[in-house]
Amino acid sequence: MLDYIFEQLTGFGLFDTLQTLKAADRLGLSWYDEVVEWLTRASFFEDLASRFIGTGHARGKHGHKYPPGVVDTQDEFVDLIQNIIRNPDEVKTFRTDIQKKAFWDEETGTVVIFNPADPDLGTAFPPDEGYQFFLELGQ
Repeated sequence: MLDYIFEQLTGFGLFDTLQTLKAADRLGLSWYDEVVEWLTRASFFEDLASRFIGTGHARGKHGHKYPPGVVDTQDEFVDLIQNIIRNPDEVKTFRTDIQKKAFWDEETGTVVIFNPADPDLGTAFPPDEGYQFFLELGQ
């Protein structure tokens, strides 16, 4: 659905655009990082990223790590991610194979990782290593 809306607004499919960006980055095209930075600052980013991440693999894989009452439903998980992206305690841009952006929330011990090459646009979870995990991203 979001891919369809994105295509209607821009004339390009979101997933096709993200895959093109991934290919551009691997080719060393310098504008890739600028596009990722623009995307993470765009007004729709918080809604887009939180919806994709929150409805993707992350809750099924990591939801059990939260105490009862924190993310009992998918909507609660999406809301948690959106709140962390909007009001992070810390933000970090890092690079593995491509540029990514991480958001840290001290209260819940959650890291949200935006990965434009991932069909879910990233992941969110409370790492066992806590804040140290966040600090070591990209190293």
